[in-house]
Amino acid sequence: MMEFYPDEIAYMLRQYSEAEGVSMDFEAIAERLYYHTSGYPFLVSKLCKNIAELILPKRQDRSYWDLADVEASVQLLLRERNTNFDSLIKNLENNQNLYNLVYRVLVEGEVIPYNPDAPLAQLGRTYGIFRDYHNLAIHNRIYEQCIYNYMTAKRLQLMIDEKKYNFGDQFLTDDGALDLERVLRKFQSFMKQQYSAKNNQLYLSALQIHHRVEAVARRQSTPERPQPTRRLPRQTQRRPWLPAHLRRPAEAQLARRTNPAPRKGDFCRLGVGLKILVHRVNLSIKIKSLVSDSQATVAIFVIVVFSWVGIMDSAHQTFG
Repeated sequence: MMEFYPDEIAYMLRQYSEAEGVSMDFEAIAERLYYHTSGYPFLVSKLCKNIAELILPKRQDRSYWDLADVEASVQLLLRERNTNFDSLIKNLENNQNLYNLVYRVLVEGEVIPYNPDAPLAQLGRTYGIFRDYHNLAIHNRIYEQCIYNYMTAKRLQLMIDEKKYNFGDQFLTDDGALDLERVLRKFQSFMKQQYSAKNNQLYLSALQIHHRVEAVARRQSTPERPQPTRRLPRQTQRRPWLPAHLRRPAEAQLARRTNPAPRKGDFCRLGVGLKILVHRVNLSIKIKSLVSDSQATVAIFVIVVFSWVGIMDSAHQTFG
């Protein structure tokens, strides 16, 4: 990895001073820049840029740099987001073993000898995290502060989350006993949050559906009563030729229920019956002229009775 030494940084500062007409203590500022960056080119350039573009414009006297400007530039750099810092954090997050190693060295302060042949040490060196030293150490103080801030913030967030979901200790008294009053208060608060007005409406709707389902199940489980079959009396079954007015009252009522409404064909059948009656009366008159009076009377009586019975049966079927 390319690094600038203090004399190289001082040389670049002299060139900048001649071009911009700015005075400074070149050696002191170069040493301070190297102290924070360990000569990392991106960081040296970024700190100088912050001084020239962000710090000097806010001052009345812009003709010089001092050490306070370097410290102010470092704080500005640590507070900003840039691709270099994002890449640094991304490389740590993508390799959990490297992350754990850096955490042990930086946060926990563990002293681990530097071995250039160790895979994790080589990987950290490739990413610019470690530097060549007799013990594992972060390359520069700016990276050290950046990584430390990220890891401690992440650890603090994890501790907050663990405390949020592991709150059993807050229900214990000083002597380790269970504080029932706190438990009941927490349960009361939980019930108020869970059973809000909206949840009450949903509960009532579910209860109504439950009652409806129970009612349907009750109706299905209750056996239906069989409907009585309507049967004609024996006499009616044996003598279907009898007209309805000659049957018993119950039989006549049942017949009226079973007979349909009169149709056009029924009136035609009644008219045919009347014609047959007239024809039979004419036939009786002819019979009377051929046979004796007593025989003719009997024949006419039989013909008229049976014709009248047929007509009345047709009329009863037609008009109910």
